[in-house]
Amino acid sequence: MESPSPGISLPASTFVHLRAALADVCGEPRAIQALQAAGFAAGESIAALLVTEAEAAAGTFWRRMGAHFEHSGWGSLHHAAPHPGVEVLSSPDWSEADVGAGGPGASCAFTTGLFSRILSTVASAPVSVLEIECRSRGDRRCAFAIGAEDTLHRLYGHLVGDEALDEVLGRL
Repeated sequence: MESPSPGISLPASTFVHLRAALADVCGEPRAIQALQAAGFAAGESIAALLVTEAEAAAGTFWRRMGAHFEHSGWGSLHHAAPHPGVEVLSSPDWSEADVGAGGPGASCAFTTGLFSRILSTVASAPVSVLEIECRSRGDRRCAFAIGAEDTLHRLYGHLVGDEALDEVLGRL
């Protein structure tokens, strides 16, 4: 794997402006797709920083990943495993969220792609990520479900119907 590229520092509002500009040019669905693809591509260099930690206990890896993102200014990350097939990363202060936007959908598309690439690289297998809560739409936190694509597809189908996460996980 290539060594990580040098980093730069940008204000968190960069994501808000980038998403808005992409949506203006190509529409909201394509803006989301573009940001997810960009996040997935960018995740390779972060995975290279964290991949050595994959050999350690899972709890150590999650703490290291959380520390990396918090020290980089993204926000705090908390890991939970509420179901054998679904894990959740959540943050009460995630930087990609457009707090106060009040839109109906989740907005951390770059992050979903980024996390998918990092975790797929660490696991040496495809890992899907679905944002299930978002501060941009008024939720108290951003939360990202992690798991196999088919599991997250079923999860999404239930969550669209406004079912509670705990109830849905109990039926998966």
